[in-house]
Amino acid sequence: MTDKHLDLTASHRALDTHHTHFVDERLSKGLKKGLFAKAPKSGTAEQRDVACSAWQQSTLNEYRSQVGFTLLLSEATMAGLPFDALGTLARTVRDEAVHVELSRRMVKWLGGSDVIPGTPAYVFPNKKLPLLERVAEMVSGSLCVGETVSCFLLGAGRDEAKDPTAHAVLTQMTADESFHSQAGFALLEMLMTMLNPKQKKNLQRRSQEALESVGTYCETPFEYVWHPYGALSFKQQLAIWRKIRDTRILPGFKKAGISLTKA
Repeated sequence: MTDKHLDLTASHRALDTHHTHFVDERLSKGLKKGLFAKAPKSGTAEQRDVACSAWQQSTLNEYRSQVGFTLLLSEATMAGLPFDALGTLARTVRDEAVHVELSRRMVKWLGGSDVIPGTPAYVFPNKKLPLLERVAEMVSGSLCVGETVSCFLLGAGRDEAKDPTAHAVLTQMTADESFHSQAGFALLEMLMTMLNPKQKKNLQRRSQEALESVGTYCETPFEYVWHPYGALSFKQQLAIWRKIRDTRILPGFKKAGISLTKA
């Protein structure tokens, strides 16, 4: 990886084989039917180019999540979280590794390569915070907020996808991210029992900041070019964001004992 691209080219024949088997063993039945075997035919060549760029961005996003959740698992282990919590976090790392590979396969299938333009917008633990508070902040921002939004946006993209391969990929990714969201709020409830009042107050503030940051992203207009591989318009994204903020995210935090306001 450089500062200009993410290189996912295989480094070793045996490692590539192991990685491929790891991913293929975890695919849904809909993705085990050789959907990538035939060249894409949905849409025009221009629409496929647009879709390829969109899936390149998806690859960067999923790689960012894989790195972030790997760090979260490491921090949670060092913080002495219960074994069931660690097992839950291990699954998020596994899932994100699969998502990176699925996105990479979509890119190559649509005419791209293993070298993905751009760099992931990494989210690293805040080393200024004590260990347990770092874990709580990452659970709050990355899982409870980030993965909840991601789940519903991916699900909407799946519903818009007219191409069967894209639909199958987005179906698996949506199901996995739904688990991540639910797991995040369960972890948050558990972590709240481990924090003192001052730490809880600080987590509330940082959770509000995370919500507002994601809100700013979701409410920023962007150019929309339709394609049959899972495209959403800004109008759709905005409506989904506001709905899940009010019906999923805010109630989830309230249930855990954290009161947030609309971003």
